[in-house]
Amino acid sequence: MPTTSHVPPALLTGLNPEQAQAVTTLSGPLLVVAGPGSGKTRVLTHRIAALLATGTPPWAVLAVTFTNKAAAEMRHRLGALVGQDAARGMWVATFHSACARILRTHHDRVGLPRSFTIVDTKDSEKLIARVLEAAGELEPLSVAERKQTVRDVRHLISAAKNADQSPRDLITSGHPRAGLAATTMVAYDQALRARGAVDFDDLLTLTWHLLRDRPDVAEAYRTRFAHVLVDEFQDTNTVQWCITRALAAHGNVCVVGDADQSIYAFRGADPSVLGAFTSAFPTATTVRLGRNYRSTQSIVQVAQAVIDANPSPFRARLSTQNPPGDPVQVIRFPTDLDEARWVADQVAARGGPLSEHAALVRTNAQTRVLEMVLRERGVAHEVVGTVRYFDRAEVKDALAYLRLAVNPVDVGALERAVTAPRRGIGPATLAQVTGPVLAGQASVLEALRAAAAAGGRGAGALAGFADVVAAVRDAVARGGPAAGLRVALDAGLLAHHSPTKADEESTARVENLRELERTAEDFVAGRSGTDPQGRVVADLDGVEQTEAFVEYAALMSAAETPQTDQGQTRQAVQVATMHAAKGREWDHVYVVGLEEDICPHKRSVSDADLAEERRLLYVACSRARRTLALTHVQTRRTFDQVVQADPSRFLVDLPESVVRVDAGQPARPAPAGPPGSGRRFGAPAPLATGVSGGRTSVVRPAPGPRVPIGDLAPGVGVAHPVFGPGTVVSVGSGTVEIRFAAAIKVLSVAHAPLTLT
Repeated sequence: MPTTSHVPPALLTGLNPEQAQAVTTLSGPLLVVAGPGSGKTRVLTHRIAALLATGTPPWAVLAVTFTNKAAAEMRHRLGALVGQDAARGMWVATFHSACARILRTHHDRVGLPRSFTIVDTKDSEKLIARVLEAAGELEPLSVAERKQTVRDVRHLISAAKNADQSPRDLITSGHPRAGLAATTMVAYDQALRARGAVDFDDLLTLTWHLLRDRPDVAEAYRTRFAHVLVDEFQDTNTVQWCITRALAAHGNVCVVGDADQSIYAFRGADPSVLGAFTSAFPTATTVRLGRNYRSTQSIVQVAQAVIDANPSPFRARLSTQNPPGDPVQVIRFPTDLDEARWVADQVAARGGPLSEHAALVRTNAQTRVLEMVLRERGVAHEVVGTVRYFDRAEVKDALAYLRLAVNPVDVGALERAVTAPRRGIGPATLAQVTGPVLAGQASVLEALRAAAAAGGRGAGALAGFADVVAAVRDAVARGGPAAGLRVALDAGLLAHHSPTKADEESTARVENLRELERTAEDFVAGRSGTDPQGRVVADLDGVEQTEAFVEYAALMSAAETPQTDQGQTRQAVQVATMHAAKGREWDHVYVVGLEEDICPHKRSVSDADLAEERRLLYVACSRARRTLALTHVQTRRTFDQVVQADPSRFLVDLPESVVRVDAGQPARPAPAGPPGSGRRFGAPAPLATGVSGGRTSVVRPAPGPRVPIGDLAPGVGVAHPVFGPGTVVSVGSGTVEIRFAAAIKVLSVAHAPLTLT
């Protein structure tokens, strides 16, 4: 058993007493309550290094976190502390990655092929839609109703899986579509298995059921992993908690979390899991990390005041020895346009790297005005969490060819690859291929060859496509994923995404495809894959390398906090939702739109909902290092309405140290309010819109020409006075989805000032 007496002093240098206690408590259950900016990653990595220094072999350590970015950061720090060989020998991964690795090792125990495919959310929705269509459930519905039904059903199925619930449990949930989701869940899972596929939720549930139902497997992993560490423990759902308990039944488990930063209830997370841990492990030592190393005293005081109204038995009260810094500002603006212009002015006035400025919002809809103003000012910016690299259509098209090369029954990949480029293979002809595959009678390549040999319409196209699939497969076997991609690109995929019209969008698609080829090369050269023995990807054969790369790409699209492309941030102002800001930090943070019905959100009606909304604001405030501004407006435009807004109730709880400014009046100190209420605003400035008291809505038609919905179709070029030129992606019931240079937008056809190009 590791002992603290042999922990090298160098691993404790620079740690505060609480951090040192967490690092040196090497046996038994340990709960580390880590406030924002308290150095938890340093504690985790130094604790792992201490385990290795006191005799624990690297392969006996399992460290689990929630995002690929966090796992990569932990691996990097461990490499610096214990050496790259030792770091490579331990499992440091996300929950989904670790579970995928376990399932590939024991695929036969759960009825999966070793090369099973992981489908993302969009592909999951497509398959659910197909199941619902086959059952006749979507026939009487409009396009918008169909989309909403599919989304509701997928959400219910996902929630059930993450809560370890059966279809029968779903039926009793009381949701209007619970019965439909229950019947769909069975058919959906059958359709996944017929394709040799799982969804992200299956990675967790199938692993848990394997550990639960196969005691020999669970014991083997418990014996191997003498020490289990879980980061961001407050974000675990029911199944993740079950997996943690199963693997850590020996009691050597360290979980690090903060109930005050639990903001993913929609994914099944529950802050009460910290209490569940101490109940399951009653001898657990609890260490609280409250010293903040990130923010100024002013920011720490505001963040603490925000969260104090939420009762919590597991709280690390924040303090800091950093300088006081600038006072936190709370500013009221007449309109959301004034608010956005002020943010742009502050970015210019404060200077420094643009990427150190972040505007945080509660909802995606709030980014519109910010984007518009920043674009008008010529300020480089990016919206965090828009279409990610591995989620882009052209990238997914290319990956479909690799999926076919390693999973011989991946019908979903077949259906995507056969349309990129289109090869004259229609639905009826394609059904001749997919039927035998789904029935388990043939592989995709065998079915293509058989359908081509049968002759008839489309036989030549089938034979040609079969040749491409075979060529990609052979290239993969010889040279790995990059070689397979080169064949796919040369066989028409590159030409498909680079039409003769050399526009900016086509150029970007081609660059993304070339970047995918380079990414595959770098992956093989420099990363460990998900091979069960932990072998370096470069040491594997071409097929195994490609399996690892396809899995890497799938898991980078997993349901985690949205990141910019491959975790990289360009020199641009960051515009992000509060959810997307988790795990990140900036010098200057502007939290905008702090109004009732926005934060807290209008759908937050229960005490639990409001508590999570307050935690969201706490997370947003604690992202700031040097300056923090909290803003709200008197009137906000939402589509074609101008609505009078009330300040968020959370602003009442802020300390006296904040500076409150009414931007509609000359800046001046405001009179003090009742004790504990914070300082209040003076009389409001007259509303520029002329809207008087009460919550009045003023309907104002947006200026500009309109395009009849009948003229809009996928591929049609349009222009918007704010977002610029774009291409229609899809048309719904009264809405149109358009890919602009900066992002994909869903706009109202009736109100969007679009023109055809």
